[in-house]
Amino acid sequence: MIELNVPIPSGKLGPNGRAHWRVRNLLKRAYQEDMWIEYACLSIPETCPWASAVVRYDWYSTHQVDADNGIGRLKAALDVLTGFGAYALGAIENDRDVCLSYQWHKVHTKGEERVRITITEVKS
Repeated sequence: MIELNVPIPSGKLGPNGRAHWRVRNLLKRAYQEDMWIEYACLSIPETCPWASAVVRYDWYSTHQVDADNGIGRLKAALDVLTGFGAYALGAIENDRDVCLSYQWHKVHTKGEERVRITITEVKS
């Protein structure tokens, strides 16, 4: 099992974001780079990359974000966890065989806002 705490991604990265594609791309790359820098030294288990996994997002924020928008905004984070792209940690072989779950939790201050990502291997 791998557990990460990441900042909440910009609303412009979500499916309802109305930013220009170039702005979205810059935001995505910046988010991926920040996440990769933070967790590049993370000890990934020897058995990685996993062929299939369960990825659980626990979203902690002051206002509620529905599952579609939360999962959509975290696509950049999922890309970092897979073995693709410039900022790949390589914990998951491919996001095709990933089961995603999402849960929103209320916090009282902006300083407490974050997303906890838990990745668990599914053994076949």
